[in-house]
Order: sequence, then structure tokens, then C-alpha cells
Amino acid sequence: MLDALIQENLYDGSAADFSAWTKLDENAKRLLWQANTRRVKLSRFAEEFFGELANRLDDQPLLRKGEFFRLVRLADPSQIEGQITETLDALQSLIGGQGP
Repeated sequence: MLDALIQENLYDGSAADFSAWTKLDENAKRLLWQANTRRVKLSRFAEEFFGELANRLDDQPLLRKGEFFRLVRLADPSQIEGQITETLDALQSLIGGQGP
């Protein structure tokens, strides 16, 4: 399911391009992922993923757009782009440095 969404959204449905991406080493995959995801709205991608997962489970989506922030704690901090880290640090500074 996830592979199909990646192929459709990031590689315009091209099986050959998606297959080439899957064969890259992890660093190359990460760089190409970052380049390709700049042109798509990842929240829409996540909505499609959770919607499809809910359909397959015959249930409600596990997360909705307003709840995607919950996934942050699962992310590897070293994989977060600098711009995101800078923005979050600035927000934390504005709020007064109060953590969760």
C-alpha cells in the first residue's frame, strides 16, 4: 500500500522510476526522497495513507490531518531537515522554551 502511494505520488505512477529508487543505497534514497517530496504536499500524502489503511482495516483513520504532529516523536532527529528544526526552535523560543 505504501509503495503504491509513493510510486503514484512521487514518481507519477512510473514503475521503472519507483523500482530504481528502491534499489538505491539509503543515503541516495533519502536525498531523492527529499527532492521529490518538495513538490508534493506531504499532509495530503499522509491523509491518503491513513485513509487507505482505514479502508483496509474497515475502520476510521488512525490519524487525521490535525493529528499528524503525533508522529514527530517517532522521527529520527538526524533525519529532520534543517529548515524544520530551525522553525520549531524559533517557535519554542517564542513560546518561552516550555516543553511538552
